[in-house]
Amino acid sequence: MNTYLIIDLIEKDVADYIVSKFPLCDWTCGNKTGGHIGKVNMEMVNEGIYHELDRIVVQALMDHAEAKIFTFPKQTTPAIFSKTGPGGEYPIHSDHPTLGHYSMTLFLNEPDEYDGGELQLYINNKIESIKLEKGKAIIYTHGIPHAVSKVTKGERLVSVNWTRSMYDNSDIRGIASDVESIVNYYDSMQDEINELSFEETINHPYFKALTTSGSLYKMFANKDSL
Repeated sequence: MNTYLIIDLIEKDVADYIVSKFPLCDWTCGNKTGGHIGKVNMEMVNEGIYHELDRIVVQALMDHAEAKIFTFPKQTTPAIFSKTGPGGEYPIHSDHPTLGHYSMTLFLNEPDEYDGGELQLYINNKIESIKLEKGKAIIYTHGIPHAVSKVTKGERLVSVNWTRSMYDNSDIRGIASDVESIVNYYDSMQDEINELSFEETINHPYFKALTTSGSLYKMFANKDSL
């Protein structure tokens, strides 16, 4: 099972719109909001126009086809909008287990607008440094040790969310993701599939994948509050 997914989450003009509202918002020191004591950044206060910006990000995430297959979202936290200027960083840490099964970082400005500020993931005994274009996001599994390297120039602008999956077991999420990929593959052949006989449909991989998807949901999904 893949440990992270990189997606085009929002258009660049949408990212620009979000950032254009930053001067209208109130901000607080990030180390006051929880997390690592060494976190040095500013985070948007959850009031006023924040709620509109949060809806934009959360809705984009919940509607994104690749993200849904990767996470099988049950619930997504409100966004944390973060500004990190020169000297700011977030030392290595692991997210609290109650936050969810996946973390997401959405990049809201271009990588050449600031130096440093890479998202560093510790995967397979090595550090992977991630710094994406504006509008792109990375979703990665809970438990991966990670950090944000020190910003030395400019300002790093991102939002962060956590997603809880309908499947608590990571192995089941991997199986469900593979099955859903088969379903999506055959979705483009609906006209052809609709011409099949009853017997042919029963034995078709598309029908079998749909049936397996339903069985996984009935057997393993955490359906509380869905």
